Amino acid sequence: ANRTCRFTQRPSEAAFHYLATASYNLADQIELVCYTDGSASVQEYEIEVKGPLDSDFSLLTSVSPNGTDFIHYNDGAVFPDQGAYQYRINLIDSCGHVGFVTNVARTVFLEVQTDHVAMINTLSWSSYSGFDGAITAYRIYRGINGVFDANPLAITSAGVRSYEDDVSAYLQSEGQFCYRVEAVESLNSYNLAETAFSNTV
Repeated sequence: ANRTCRFTQRPSEAAFHYLATASYNLADQIELVCYTDGSASVQEYEIEVKGPLDSDFSLLTSVSPNGTDFIHYNDGAVFPDQGAYQYRINLIDSCGHVGFVTNVARTVFLEVQTDHVAMINTLSWSSYSGFDGAITAYRIYRGINGVFDANPLAITSAGVRSYEDDVSAYLQSEGQFCYRVEAVESLNSYNLAETAFSNTV
C-alpha cells in the first residue's frame, strides 16, 4: 500500500516540579504548597504522605491541575503530637504515568518539657527538610492564654534547635503557654523563600 506519515506533537513536559513547603497552621492542618509548571500536560497530581508511625509513603489524595504554577492542599488528617510528617507529590502526565516526583518535605516536630518548680518551659524541635534553599533561622512564637504574639519570642540560628523560656514573670496568668517554631528559608533557585511552621504545643 501507499505510505502515510503523520507527525504528532509530544505533550509538553513540566519544566519544574517542586514541593515548596509543608507547614502547620493554627488549625492543626499541614498546608502544602507545590510549585509546578502550569503549562505542562498534566492529568493530575498525586499527594503522598508518610506519617510518623508509617514505614513507607501512601497515597493521600489526587488534585486536578488549576492552570497556575501553584498547587495548594491542606491535610487535616494528622496527629501533631506523634512526630514529623513527610510529603511528596507525583505529577501524572497525560498518558497516566508518573512524569516527575517532587522532593520530600518533612515538617518540623516541636516538643516542650515543663519544669513547674523553676517555671521554665524547654523547647526542642526537629529540623525542617525539603527546602531547596538553606535554612537561615528558626523563629519561636509564644502564645499566652490562647493569644499568639505576632512577633517572635526569640530567633535561633539554623544549627540551634532548643530554647528555654522562663515564664515566672507570668505567675498571675491563667498558665496556658503555647509554642510554635518557624523554619525560615533563604532565597532558593526557584526564586522562592518560604517558611514552615511546626505543630503547636
